[in-house]
Amino acid sequence: MFIGTFSGWSTGDLKHDNGVHQKKSLAELVGMSRGKFDTFYKSIVDCEIIAEQDGAIFMNSTYFFRGNIAEVKQQTKDLQYTRLFRTTVREIYEMYNGRTIKQLAIIYAVLPFVNFNFNVVSYNQEESNKDLVRPIPLDKLVITLGYVDHRKLKKALNSIKYQDHPVVGFFETYGDRRQKKTVVNPRVIYAGNGKSLDGKIDTAKRERDPSS
Repeated sequence: MFIGTFSGWSTGDLKHDNGVHQKKSLAELVGMSRGKFDTFYKSIVDCEIIAEQDGAIFMNSTYFFRGNIAEVKQQTKDLQYTRLFRTTVREIYEMYNGRTIKQLAIIYAVLPFVNFNFNVVSYNQEESNKDLVRPIPLDKLVITLGYVDHRKLKKALNSIKYQDHPVVGFFETYGDRRQKKTVVNPRVIYAGNGKSLDGKIDTAKRERDPSS
């Protein structure tokens, strides 16, 4: 996600203020050791997330695209897109690099499950009626993300903050403390419109947890 924020508008080529990114400059950008970066770079090339062409590096638009949605290639027309904010992604990456990068990875691991209208981690991501959104309980989300203990997952999510605000919040569902819904801060990830966010206030009560 961090690398994608450097892709050109509508072109997809990775570039910085001082020109087009090469593999060497990309390694410096992400701040990895040479060995780790070589492994990482090979994996994203093999997975076709990026591709090299005529000395430039291009981002696969099915993973990350900057530009007007109408300009996305024909093969991506049926895909749903979630907004990411470049400045936010970059600032969070700088804050949670090194040993804490795995915690940051959890935030992006929930992307496929974020409801496009209300930013709730849910089973039905395309539901536009707030009363029909089906939140994924934390204990089920743990299994989905491959965690063993829901308390460890919650602690990891709680530890990540942006501008002193949690990136992920946990809320009671209809006043039932046994059921919690997980909501992603729209300053970090957001797919819907401003009016959609009003719904989460009506049906959720913030959990009183000093660690959140």
